[in-house]
Amino acid sequence: MLNWIARNLSTLILAFILAVVVWVSAVLDADPNRERTYTRSVELLGQHSDMVLIGDVLTQVRVTVRAPESILSQLSNSPNLIEVWVDLSGLEAGNHELPVLVSVERDPHRVASIEPRVVEVQLDERIVRQVPVMINLNGEPALGYRKGTPDLEPAEVSVSGPESTVEQVEQATTSLDIFGANETVQTTVTVNAMNANGDPVDEVTITPRVIDVTVPITLSL
Repeated sequence: MLNWIARNLSTLILAFILAVVVWVSAVLDADPNRERTYTRSVELLGQHSDMVLIGDVLTQVRVTVRAPESILSQLSNSPNLIEVWVDLSGLEAGNHELPVLVSVERDPHRVASIEPRVVEVQLDERIVRQVPVMINLNGEPALGYRKGTPDLEPAEVSVSGPESTVEQVEQATTSLDIFGANETVQTTVTVNAMNANGDPVDEVTITPRVIDVTVPITLSL
């Protein structure tokens, strides 16, 4: 037997190789490899709570996957099988160019291309400041009445957000119409962040955004 195997070893190996080739060819004919492009949303992971994103960040990329047709169909029917993310871990304030990372939860496959491959992000440190609230009273009370000094609760609010933006805030302002009032006005108003020129400052969070206001209205003596 051993002599027969030794004499026919090359033939056996060739037969085995041909069998594998035929099997692979049959599999490929039944489930051929193709390429398909998918559009997926980009997740931003690892951002430190003390950091704030500035401006617009790319939200979607195109991922081209090469795989058997059956795998591509699964990826089309289950979008969560392709994960796309950018890792912000450990980044400090400044501009950063980061690679787009992709994970495909089905094998076999090959990621043929990612467009774009790099995402630009700008980070700034998050800070909090206390700023005073100023109120503008519009109009005058009814004839024979006068207005007193407004009481604001609270008289200051917290402004938080990117350091470069928060530093622009000089005060929080609001307004209240007291035209024709003949009794003390008690209400709530919304405050807005303003810079030194009186222009609104966006991309900041005001806490609380709504405050209580009391404006005494009394008879003129």
